Amino acid sequence: MKKLLLILFSLILSFESFGGSIDGKGLKCEHYHGPYEKPIYMWFNDGFFEIPIIEGTTIKWKRYTYTEWGTKYILFNKEWSFLPSGYPFYYLKDARVDREHLILAPIRDSWEYTKYKCSIQYYKQWIISDLQEIINDDKGTNQI
Repeated sequence: MKKLLLILFSLILSFESFGGSIDGKGLKCEHYHGPYEKPIYMWFNDGFFEIPIIEGTTIKWKRYTYTEWGTKYILFNKEWSFLPSGYPFYYLKDARVDREHLILAPIRDSWEYTKYKCSIQYYKQWIISDLQEIINDDKGTNQI
């Protein structure tokens, strides 16, 4: 019986967890409703969230603080007055991620607002690879 419990406990520990802190994970949020159709990527680390910005052919990461409201929401309004005014920052000033359903939406939810369905990114490299594809696609279309 002890061996069976030990095996069961070992199996439980070997699976990646969806619970707990978002630290060390990222989100890829893809548009599914509303006017703004660009995806939003973010990486969470050491109590900060980082947003990648493509500048030419380089990826720069802007770093800001966030708040976890228990296990229900992730809020980006902790330092909203310091967020730049460009996309996606103006959207995040009044948004939250529903951790249960992985939906990024404005706090004052309404049917006309843009909403995103998010997926967990366990490695920052997954996000970087997606962004590199965007850069490469842009290089292919802008041949002037």
